[in-house]
Amino acid sequence: MVYWQIRRWCTVVCVLIAGLAMFGSQTSYGEPITIDSFDLPDQGTVFMLPLLGGNQWDHSDTAGDDVILGGEREVSIGMRSGLKPDSIVAIGVVGIDLNVTDGNGMFTFGSQASRGQANSGSVVRLVYDGQGEGGLGSFDLTDGGTNTAFALRFTGSDGVVPEGLDVTITAASSLGGTLTYSGYIPNYSDPIVPLVHLIPFAEFTGAKSTASFDTIDKLTFEFNGDKTPNVDFSLDLVTTVPEPSSVVLLGLCVAIFVGRAVRRRR
Repeated sequence: MVYWQIRRWCTVVCVLIAGLAMFGSQTSYGEPITIDSFDLPDQGTVFMLPLLGGNQWDHSDTAGDDVILGGEREVSIGMRSGLKPDSIVAIGVVGIDLNVTDGNGMFTFGSQASRGQANSGSVVRLVYDGQGEGGLGSFDLTDGGTNTAFALRFTGSDGVVPEGLDVTITAASSLGGTLTYSGYIPNYSDPIVPLVHLIPFAEFTGAKSTASFDTIDKLTFEFNGDKTPNVDFSLDLVTTVPEPSSVVLLGLCVAIFVGRAVRRRR
């Protein structure tokens, strides 16, 4: 009788854990650390380049640490040289777009093919180092070892992610090393359901063995580094999170522990 009671309890626990793992993998990743929620500026900053002049546009916003990591966001958009002054190569909004009814902040970006000029796209860099707010101070992106991945959420009516959108992430450590990731965001075209793209810390390579995600002084995200024209996306949240697979792993560990206990009682 005791054996069957334990076995029944084990089954119930495993089912509950599996359910929580599935639910968590689709809707929640625990307690994330916000890199950027793009809620500032409140009415957005509209940009059209190179109508604003030059081949580089730099912009910064400051906010609380709960909105932007380190309290400061630096946006840099670079274009190829030699473009016509009346062309439009990059267009978008940083912050809350008044045309979006839900009022959520986002970074909306479009890299245009301009007036028949080949390869006239632009590259985007988002930099978080908090230099204007005192620096990151060897920030722990893992939250004590809990978080193991970046989560990038693309959403909104312009949330279509084109095939081949490249992203490079660099994390400079106060210990002297740099961690780097280069890859692609998967093609996605659902304007209603957000795309949450995970990039595990384990996929980064380090220039020095001392570099670690719990001692970060500067974080940089680069999109469309090859300056492909006609690239459009809306990024509305960047965080660090625990991978959902860690919940599944916890469930497996509990199941193994209970199974061993059953065998001992037999």
